[in-house]
Amino acid sequence: MSDNIQEVLDGCLLFSVKRLDRALDKFTEEAFREIGMSHSYALVLFILNQENGKRYKDLANILCIAPPSLTKIIDKIATRDFVAIARDGRTKRVYITDRGRKIVPIIGEVFHKTRQDFMKLSQPCDFNNLIDQINHLTNQLK
Repeated sequence: MSDNIQEVLDGCLLFSVKRLDRALDKFTEEAFREIGMSHSYALVLFILNQENGKRYKDLANILCIAPPSLTKIIDKIATRDFVAIARDGRTKRVYITDRGRKIVPIIGEVFHKTRQDFMKLSQPCDFNNLIDQINHLTNQLK
């Protein structure tokens, strides 16, 4: 084992993945800031554009975040009239509004641009294979 702590950490999968996660968050947040939105807000709108009327619980599971974190996101984009919240007893569903739908094509462009930019950074790595491997590991650990 190395005496250099950085070498030890660089060889640790957990540390490396968390460091990549933080770097990707910063990378995507900067891109989405250009359209006045956070990456998290954009993901919710993107999902609702495809599958409108999702339950809070389902959205939180898809995004791999805690329900209270999702509530903060939904509340913020609801104040901007991008989504509407409907209650059915104890169940809350989220619906994208017309205003939210209008921004989805722009969100798609930013997603595409950030993916292209990241693919350039990850050369000569097989980017699609990397994503497949990460998803495989994630599913095995669940």
